[in-house]
Amino acid sequence: LNSGQSALQQSTYTLRLLNIRLIRDFFLYYLYAFEYKHFSYFLTIQQSDIHQTRKYKLQTKILRFCQTLKQPIIKSYVELPLTCGKDYHYLVRAKFSNEKKILYGLFRNTTSANSSSTSHAICSYSIDTIQEAFFQTIKRCLVDGKGYRGLDFISPDTHCIPSKNLNQMNHDYCPDENDRFFQYPIGGHRSIEEIEPIIELYDRVNFTAIEIGSNEKDTIIFIGDDNGTV
Repeated sequence: LNSGQSALQQSTYTLRLLNIRLIRDFFLYYLYAFEYKHFSYFLTIQQSDIHQTRKYKLQTKILRFCQTLKQPIIKSYVELPLTCGKDYHYLVRAKFSNEKKILYGLFRNTTSANSSSTSHAICSYSIDTIQEAFFQTIKRCLVDGKGYRGLDFISPDTHCIPSKNLNQMNHDYCPDENDRFFQYPIGGHRSIEEIEPIIELYDRVNFTAIEIGSNEKDTIIFIGDDNGTV
């Protein structure tokens, strides 16, 4: 989300797992990645859906893969929307604190940096909250048989089918090599939400960076703009 450009105008990144028929049309931009336990997490800006029917054409997603999988990693692909307050849908930068086990995100309320109505906000998400959201999304599909798998831009959407018992799953669940009927990729529509941002910034400044520090008691959040000012 560079100065003066919409996200669609300034990125050519795409996902290698995309359905080949959509690879030139589906917009997906990787912003940040981190790992926790045996999972790799990625934060993206991407199209809300391939048909562009929703209110917001772009949205922030957090997606996850299992690192220990002995099958193709696509079989562990799960993604969820990530939001900050009611107005901030577009992630600019993020930082995961291994010490605090918290993900911090710098968000913007528009895709354009130089709009007169542009403002920014910072939200935080504990890793426990993130893991719980992924667990509930997987459970909803594999145990309850609700929702869809496929995500349409990777493979056609189909209804989830109940195929697991709850006692076969936990918050660290990954499909194993003997799991021949694992439904993937799984996508949830229920956002990981932070209702109240830590701070909202209405300065007419294009904030582009975030860094996390700490002393004995407090967490210190540094943000920087496109002029190199902290």
